Amino acid sequence: MIARDATLSELHDLPDGWRAFRSSASRPWQRQRNNPFPTYAENGYYLEDAVWLAQYRDDVHPPSEELRGNLEVGAYAKLLFRFAAEDGERRDMQTERMWVLVTDIDEDGNYFGTLENDPHHSRTLASGDSIRFHPLHIMEILREDCA
Repeated sequence: MIARDATLSELHDLPDGWRAFRSSASRPWQRQRNNPFPTYAENGYYLEDAVWLAQYRDDVHPPSEELRGNLEVGAYAKLLFRFAAEDGERRDMQTERMWVLVTDIDEDGNYFGTLENDPHHSRTLASGDSIRFHPLHIMEILREDCA
């Protein structure tokens, strides 16, 4: 590939979880994190994929894709925050379930919200902090008729 486009060698140090793009072959490469969500390396926690985790845990039952993908500003979503490296061995007491108040929705269908709890595992994450999350991260929704 480098024989066809020598500028690819500029990307040899692209970190895992990042992507590079450019508008044309004559333009310079731009780097961007491929995943806009929290990572353990940067934030000290990451968000579990509740749909994936439900395959392995009998106490995780995410709502339907339709419900998870159609929250409105003002809704509450319960997320699974894991305070360990993404590729680390799983141990008890690494994950906390906390509520996030949805404050905005981006054009890709990702949510922004504020954390409504103080975690036990973190001194850097606190109630009121902003969280960006995907519908796959939602393990529970507090419905208006239940509030």
